[in-house]
Amino acid sequence: MADAITPEQWRNFFKALALSGNVSAACEAGKISRMTAYRYKNTDRFIAERWQEAIDVAGDKLEDAAWTRAVEGVIVCEEPIMYYGKEVGRKITRKYSDGLLNTLLAANRPEKFRPVVNVHVNWRAELEAAGFDPQELFNQLVAQAEQRLLAANDEVIELDATDITASIRSDGA
Repeated sequence: MADAITPEQWRNFFKALALSGNVSAACEAGKISRMTAYRYKNTDRFIAERWQEAIDVAGDKLEDAAWTRAVEGVIVCEEPIMYYGKEVGRKITRKYSDGLLNTLLAANRPEKFRPVVNVHVNWRAELEAAGFDPQELFNQLVAQAEQRLLAANDEVIELDATDITASIRSDGA
């Protein structure tokens, strides 16, 4: 490549990337332009692997910080405890992040803590409200599937309901 980068520049780049997860900061630390760094990442497997390792290290640090805030809390206030004019201890007030705790639980125990959303849609009513005949739409989807199956010969088939809805609209309009 035209822009030769020294091993020291790469060391500085990857060290900064692992510390911050920020490519711009890493480029500045390594004295490498962003365009050049990305060109190397996209064409040099070794650089791409080191890049991902550095991003993973930065991600682990973020996860550690989230864990600390969620589980251990962050000290928001520290006051002396006084007894007859002498400090006998300190009162520490911590703030915890329930949002981060929920996120960590969902990530680490998704089977138990992942949010479950059930959506029930009355498609017949929705289609009718939009001016479609649900039975006609179903019949056209089946016909389209049959045509594509006959023409496919073991190819992957994609059904496109937008084509059908457009043809129904133009027929009914």
